[in-house]
Amino acid sequence: MEDSHSFAFASRRDARSLHLHPLHDGGRRTKTFMLPKPPAALRLSAPPPASASAVYDLSVLRYSTSTDNKRSSEVRRSPRSTSMTKQHVYFVRYGLTKYPLVENVGPYDSPLHPVDGYEQGIAMARRLASMPSPPQVVYSSHLHRAVSTSQIIVHALGKTKDSIRIEEGLTEWLTPSLTVEPDGTRLEPRTVRQLVDMTFVEIDQGYESLNPIRENPKNGSEGAPYFFESEEYLIEKRAKVTTERILEHAGGQDICIVSHVPTAQAMALHLEGAPSIAESKIGPWPLGGVTMFTKESGCREWKLEMYADTAHMPGEYKNGLKEWCLPCLTR
Repeated sequence: MEDSHSFAFASRRDARSLHLHPLHDGGRRTKTFMLPKPPAALRLSAPPPASASAVYDLSVLRYSTSTDNKRSSEVRRSPRSTSMTKQHVYFVRYGLTKYPLVENVGPYDSPLHPVDGYEQGIAMARRLASMPSPPQVVYSSHLHRAVSTSQIIVHALGKTKDSIRIEEGLTEWLTPSLTVEPDGTRLEPRTVRQLVDMTFVEIDQGYESLNPIRENPKNGSEGAPYFFESEEYLIEKRAKVTTERILEHAGGQDICIVSHVPTAQAMALHLEGAPSIAESKIGPWPLGGVTMFTKESGCREWKLEMYADTAHMPGEYKNGLKEWCLPCLTR
């Protein structure tokens, strides 16, 4: 895709204009373009853990009766007639984290909440597994909350071997307010080896990041993530390079991308291809929101079919809570 769209940024909108805590909790449903309802076979077959100290068992992704197993298998393996003519790209924002991220304070690599975060992750996974063309592989940020969500998703899809591709280009926006603690300690994401040792054995250890983080912005390829990025660089450079490289690597497969709102919004802007920010449909993105783009075979343009939808989320989060948005998209 050609880099034919550029956006103007107001000088007052910089990293300092971010306000991550308290998160906006307006209780509004986000813009929705399609609302498929997950089939009954994809409902949870077990309750979430009783306490926050419990270890979440991924076996809840299995179904309780042979009939349910048969039906869920049919959902995952049904003939993918639409995928013969369309490619699907799903963007997923993780659920509630154990520790809330506070701007300029942290923590910046919190795990999912051991009850709510995992329950919401399962709801997202069920949604993806119930789609007519579910993703075949997951590309994930290397931060804990994203990898945990990816792990839940691949189990729901029945793809647990070499099914998570850790991509550094999907990491959080590398701006000081989101990566540097008060004592000056900078975010240091775990390596693939460390993540595998943490029991994320679904990670494809043979995959090499397509857009790795670089320490010096003067060294390395244009568009690589680096400390510290401007909002304009994130949108105009990093997101475009990461998106195009992932799409090329996927080779037409339906994919899921688990990332962070700044990065996911910047990538969505690139796929949407709106002439300007003012004309874009990209806006606030709540916890657990799922976005879907499709592209017809032989066509270069992507179609935004669903944005930041939360119809699958449990409880009050179904209404779209704890939204976040890039400063340039705040209207």
